[in-house]
Amino acid sequence: MSYQDKIFLNPPRTYRTPLLARLAANLRAYQGVDELPRLGGMPDRVYHQPKPHASVLIVITNEPTPRLLLTKRSSRLTNHAGEIAFVGGHRDDMDTSTADTALREGFEEVGLIADGVSVIGYLPMQQSKSGLWVRPVVALIEPEMAMELVGQEAEIARIFWVELAYFSDTPTGIYQFDYTHADQVATISTPAWYVDGETVWGLTGRMIANLLNIGFGTNIEWYYRQEII
Repeated sequence: MSYQDKIFLNPPRTYRTPLLARLAANLRAYQGVDELPRLGGMPDRVYHQPKPHASVLIVITNEPTPRLLLTKRSSRLTNHAGEIAFVGGHRDDMDTSTADTALREGFEEVGLIADGVSVIGYLPMQQSKSGLWVRPVVALIEPEMAMELVGQEAEIARIFWVELAYFSDTPTGIYQFDYTHADQVATISTPAWYVDGETVWGLTGRMIANLLNIGFGTNIEWYYRQEII
């Protein structure tokens, strides 16, 4: 990767399903290449990037039917209140790598112990709506560890698990929201998954789409389209 950062992988001794072994292999093949998102679409490949401002941890259970960890942010938060997100947050001065940021946030938000986490790869940085560059770190944990995670009440309203296959097997729906710019209001349509009573869209949805694309070759069109009324 083009920014100065320590990249390390510590895969598990055994992958409980060939699906995860394939994911890890494809993530390893991706290492060293960075990408920027095209306006309204999937990423273009480029080779010069800034250091990430923040990092998220995409936690997947190492079991025959892998599950993906998602959180619902507290409604009391100033930013992204009530939205569905991965665990993660801003990089601190004491963090020595992108993975350090993701693992620290995982512990602070849901009690994830870093010693039980196997980092298997990284995804392209994505830019949040506030302008921050966010690096996703992909990691596996054993299912027994998943049962012990609890959301930190001040930040996390709930945590829930979704089978990884759900996102590849289920077509995206359409989510609409109003966007205000220079006193003008526009209705924007974008892809979304609807699962467990929640809407998965935005930055989290784009990262899942990248995970499926790089990990399994599943191409999901991602867009933000203004509706003409």
